[in-house]
Amino acid sequence: MPAFVSRRLSALALSIFFFYANACEVCVIVDPAYRKQGIAKQLIKTMLPLPLSKQIDTLLFSAPTLASAKWLTQFGFVYNNSEYHMERNSFEPIFVTKHALTFRKATEADIPTLYSIDNLCFSTDEDNMSGRFDNIIDDSNYTVFLAFHNGKAVGKAHLRWQTDDVILSDIAIIPSFQKQGLGSELLAYCINHALSAGKTKLALDVETSNQNALKLYTRNGFKTSNATDFWAIKTDKLRTVFEPR
Repeated sequence: MPAFVSRRLSALALSIFFFYANACEVCVIVDPAYRKQGIAKQLIKTMLPLPLSKQIDTLLFSAPTLASAKWLTQFGFVYNNSEYHMERNSFEPIFVTKHALTFRKATEADIPTLYSIDNLCFSTDEDNMSGRFDNIIDDSNYTVFLAFHNGKAVGKAHLRWQTDDVILSDIAIIPSFQKQGLGSELLAYCINHALSAGKTKLALDVETSNQNALKLYTRNGFKTSNATDFWAIKTDKLRTVFEPR
C-alpha cells in the first residue's frame, strides 16, 4: 500500500513508506548537532500509532551502511538486507535493436497477473498482495507496466512519479523467460517512457548481492550513489520498547 508520511522539524525528519501489505519502511533522519538527545526515539514513538492502525506486522528501518548497527541491535532489530541506491541523470534514450516485447499500462483486471509474476520472481510471504496492487494502480503517482511476449505476460515494472525524478521498482521478468535480453528491453522501455514525459533523473534501489541486476543497471547508465542497510523489527516488539507497560 503506497503512501508517504513525513514529519519535519528543522533538521529532523521521519518518513514512512507503505510499499508492502504486511510491512513498511521507516527512515529517521536527525542532524548530527541534535543527536544523543532522545529525539529519534521520540519521533519513532510518535509515528507508532500509524502502522499499528494499519495492522502492519513488521517495520523495516533504513540506515546508512554500518552507521546504526550498535544502536539498532540493542533494541532488538535484526539485520535484513543491504541495497545500493542508483541514479541515472541523462537526456540520452536507450536504443533497442531487438523488439521482442510489447507493453501496456496495467489495470485492476490485471491484478491476478501481477500477483502471479511477483510470486514467480520475488521471495514474498505477503498475504494481501492483491490489496497492495489495487492501491498502487489507484495511485496517480504510480504507473505499472506489463510486458508481453507473443501475447503472454512475462514481466512488469513500477514507476513512481515524483516532483524531481522517477523511481523505478519491481522490474521483473519471469524465470522461464530470463537470460533472453527481455529485462534489458523492459528497463529501456521504462527509461524511454520517463524521458518522453520530461523526466531525466531516474532512481532505483537494488540489493547489493544481486550482481546480474547491478550489471544491467550500470550498463544502462545508472550509477551507485550510496548504500543502505535495512533492519527489521516486529511492530508489537517495537511498541514494548518505546511504550513499556
